[in-house]
Amino acid sequence: MQNIGLSEKQAKIYLALLELGQATVQSLARRAKINRPTAYVILEELLKEKLVFSAPAGKKVYYRAAAPESLADWLKAKKRELTDKTQELRLAVKDIKARYEPGARATVRYFEGKEGLVIMTNEINKLTKSDKVRMLYPRDEIKEIFGEEQLNKFKQIRIGRKVFSKAIYTSAQEIKGNTADGERVLIDKEKYPVTCDISFYTDYIRIASFNKLGGILIQNTAMAQAMISLFELAWLGARQQQKTAEDKIKQ
Repeated sequence: MQNIGLSEKQAKIYLALLELGQATVQSLARRAKINRPTAYVILEELLKEKLVFSAPAGKKVYYRAAAPESLADWLKAKKRELTDKTQELRLAVKDIKARYEPGARATVRYFEGKEGLVIMTNEINKLTKSDKVRMLYPRDEIKEIFGEEQLNKFKQIRIGRKVFSKAIYTSAQEIKGNTADGERVLIDKEKYPVTCDISFYTDYIRIASFNKLGGILIQNTAMAQAMISLFELAWLGARQQQKTAEDKIKQ
């Protein structure tokens, strides 16, 4: 009987009642070889499952077992209950995955100071699964804060991860052409001032502020994809005015 879902003690109580016809807890516990307190607990469980019924007689309570045929109905009810629970579990798992799967819910980390920006940039280059990064940055300010040596280190890490770059940048001093590892478009620094270094990856958004050195790293695929779409739109406009911006520096 344990094969259909009854515990060993439940089975003993049920079979003992079938043999006795009806019995008090005392006689039932003796027949099933279970102590009386445990017998009370098991009987309550079987009463809830409607496999046992009780009837008071004076100061005593007599118990009787449901007909063996009722076990089939009980098992069918258990199967229906299990089916319902399984469906509830599927929905719960789906909800949990939607809430806690990486990239499904936004996670934000904060970094402070120049050292924090270096750590943030190194971490994103290691964490992202993206094979392309879109960037918007002020070239002159970045060069002044980090220096060419540190910027080259960032670049080498990115190249080592085989991440291609696509950048829109401002500068009043130099023109950065396309290279094997990336494309670049210059925009007019006065007309389109940029005060932050912003990068868009497949699953991350990185923002570094230079007014007060610090940055944030946002992990959320939906947000990142929306910003990539905006960047691509901006890219089309940036390319149209690129020659004008370059001519301004050459003058």
